Amino acid sequence: MYFYDVIIPRPVDRLFTYQFENLLECGTRVLVDIKGGVTPAVIYKLVDDPQYECKNIITIIDLEKPFFNSKYLQLIENISNSYYCSLGEALEALFNKKLLMSNFSKGRKSKEIINKFYSKNPYLSKTLEINNDKILFRALKKGDLVNLYENNNIDERIEHYLYIINHYLFEGKQIKIICSDQSLCEYFVHKVSEVLSCRVEAFYSSRKLSFKKMYINLYNEGELKVLIGTRSILGIPGRSEGLIILENEEDEFYKQEESPCLQFRNVAIIYAKILNVPLILGSSMPSTESLYLAKEGVYNYIYCDKHPKVKENAIKVIDMKSSDAISNILSTELYDVLYNNIKNNCKSVIISNKKGFSKHLVCLHCGEKLMCDRCYIQATYYKSKNYCKCNYCGSTIDLICKSCGEKDFFDLGFGLEHIEEILNKLFNKKIIKIDSDDLRDDTKDFEMSDKIIKGEYDILLGTFVILRRFKNLLVSTGAILGIDDLLSLPDFRIYEKTMKLLFKFVGHIDSFSSAENFYIQSYDNELILFKFLKEGKESFYNYEIKRRKAYRYPPFVRLVRVILSSNKNIGLSESIQYLAEELKKIEGIEVIGPSAAPVFVLRNYFRYNFLIKSFEEKALKESISLIKSTYLKIKKGNMKCKIDIDPYFFI
Repeated sequence: MYFYDVIIPRPVDRLFTYQFENLLECGTRVLVDIKGGVTPAVIYKLVDDPQYECKNIITIIDLEKPFFNSKYLQLIENISNSYYCSLGEALEALFNKKLLMSNFSKGRKSKEIINKFYSKNPYLSKTLEINNDKILFRALKKGDLVNLYENNNIDERIEHYLYIINHYLFEGKQIKIICSDQSLCEYFVHKVSEVLSCRVEAFYSSRKLSFKKMYINLYNEGELKVLIGTRSILGIPGRSEGLIILENEEDEFYKQEESPCLQFRNVAIIYAKILNVPLILGSSMPSTESLYLAKEGVYNYIYCDKHPKVKENAIKVIDMKSSDAISNILSTELYDVLYNNIKNNCKSVIISNKKGFSKHLVCLHCGEKLMCDRCYIQATYYKSKNYCKCNYCGSTIDLICKSCGEKDFFDLGFGLEHIEEILNKLFNKKIIKIDSDDLRDDTKDFEMSDKIIKGEYDILLGTFVILRRFKNLLVSTGAILGIDDLLSLPDFRIYEKTMKLLFKFVGHIDSFSSAENFYIQSYDNELILFKFLKEGKESFYNYEIKRRKAYRYPPFVRLVRVILSSNKNIGLSESIQYLAEELKKIEGIEVIGPSAAPVFVLRNYFRYNFLIKSFEEKALKESISLIKSTYLKIKKGNMKCKIDIDPYFFI
């Protein structure tokens, strides 16, 4: 009888020992019994007889060879060490539990995909006009594993990627292309399929389970050479991986909200070093943290900028404090521009980052605001469907005042629906409104995208999501409404995130449109961010890095956010106060707080939080250990403790 420690994809800080009559290799997937239920597990290591009764392994899923190799197990170990989580949590974050217990086998469809891939030469089928003397290829030949590649034009970046991909395909290597969202995946699929003359599908969460199983099997067997998808593909083990490309490395999508709150950009760096393969972190505007490390020599820095700058006089900031405004929404100056555009058959795009009709409703009788029943926030009113919705938990709220029971409200603030209503009254022309809710309906999404691509509109109105979805729109004028609201969020990265949107909007990076004139409505036309629109990215980076250093934020410290939550508020503030006071005894850290979270109640859970700034890794490790041990002492009922290392979300 052989005894094995197995990794179970659950948040438990221990390994479990099981027995089996035959010798099994590490990385083999099995099914085991835990608390009367069958769950998948992975053989971690062979151990001596523990001298106590062990349960039997129920089933061996991988009969021929282990699904996970030793390097993948090393990745799980390194994630566990970096994020101070259990091996089970690391495995659960990397590989879907339902897929973990699946039998992967080749089917007729799998053979069709492979035959289609190899029916034509799976290498470059047309000559690429590689600029800058193959700058990326020459840089990779230096042998650096982590490469930050900054290029202002996404099409140029993809062109350079394809040249590199071709090189690794000739060497028989597998390539992973990780994208920040589904639309970017599809754009890469289009470009790669066009150049390689073979269809390469994208892998993301909304795909059917059968599709996922098939592609996981093909990549794991080494038969699928190019895998394109969102962050989840990083956890799919390959047979001969030679290159990892992570596009839009600065995107917050790579940060996982659920425990253990992995930053998949950092996970990609860990994996590339374990595999000893190059990683390309591509971006038009790298994160401040990555750019700092690149300029300090920690990463290999590759910079390419051939994209023309927007003329300074093309950007007009409209001071809303001194401007006449229609319904307090649209300045008369912008109205004149839109009117002339329609008159001259020119198209315009308007961006505002608020969904619905209004930010919230107020009771006409008692003055109470209509709030979400599950979260301590104001509900957003959608006039088109005559209901209110919580933008955090998704709940719909009845249009009845919780205080006095009346149904009469007036609205405050404006959203896309309100802007659309005003524009229709003013111009009565073709207006297309698009936000993230519209994109969830595949049929509606396709219809709107088709109309936008064909130019069947006079004004395109949307949230900032359209900056991610579309590029090179044939419009003459762009406008942003309510830019000030973005800067009110409690996030030390908010300047960086806002500048990325502004730079993309006005054409400094990843051309969103062909617009020649840009209008930004603001109640503070002296915002320092407007200065950087003229001076460029380098000027902003220098300002931001000085600001981060002065206030001691990443990359100069490690940051941890601790959230204590419970469905009962009694004693919760005292518990987190005790936890914070215990941590303040540790040298080498700074504790900020505790306080109520910005969204105090979320999905019926009361929430308190505090931040830890750590100046050395030893102090951070000691802090995490103390948080876990202290939490076990103070835990009552269904209290939860979330430890978010290197947080991106502060709501």
